[in-house]
Amino acid sequence: MYNTLNSILTKQRILIVDDAPANMTILGEVLRENYEISIATNGDDAIELAQNLMR
Repeated sequence: MYNTLNSILTKQRILIVDDAPANMTILGEVLRENYEISIATNGDDAIELAQNLMR
């Protein structure tokens, strides 16, 4: 029961990768109600962030 309730209450995470601040802002605002948002401005940072989030 706890696992089911926890999965319902836990938002999925989305990693937004873009070098345009306006795109990151718009996507973040549209998605944040339903998802946990992480943002990176380049591919290298995105890979590092994704690896850290998976630990």
